[in-house]
Amino acid sequence: MKSILFLLAIVLSYITNGFAGTTNSTAIAVPESFELEPSVDASGPKTKSALVATQYWVCIAVSRSSGRYGWSQGSSESSALGAAKSKCGRSDCKDFWACQELGCVGIDYGRGWVAISRAVGYGLNDGSKAANGALLSCKAHTTGCGRPGYFCAKRVV
Repeated sequence: MKSILFLLAIVLSYITNGFAGTTNSTAIAVPESFELEPSVDASGPKTKSALVATQYWVCIAVSRSSGRYGWSQGSSESSALGAAKSKCGRSDCKDFWACQELGCVGIDYGRGWVAISRAVGYGLNDGSKAANGALLSCKAHTTGCGRPGYFCAKRVV
């Protein structure tokens, strides 16, 4: 009975974390010099390092006032989100963010708009799915989109 409840909890966790991916977007002040870091994908080399093996989560936090963002990987949602907000470096980074367990977050921006999205599952296309979700959301709200990026949790072996 306990194992059935445990499996049910896992299934519900995946469903609530957005199996098909989710997208958030908002109108913000995007500076002319807004640039995304190079994307970081989970499909890199496998490793058994204890530090790498605990990076189940990836989060991104965006400042509504400046468009500045920070991202981080972590062993829990709270550790990854706290580090992402800290790297963002603005007090309003706590208001607009996305986290994903065992997957990727995507970001794109256009004229006065930033979109972030999520994709789950460690598939070879999770990064591009997350980036594409952000791109589509951005294009639905503004012009000048088309430079999406993504950041993924590290592969767990």
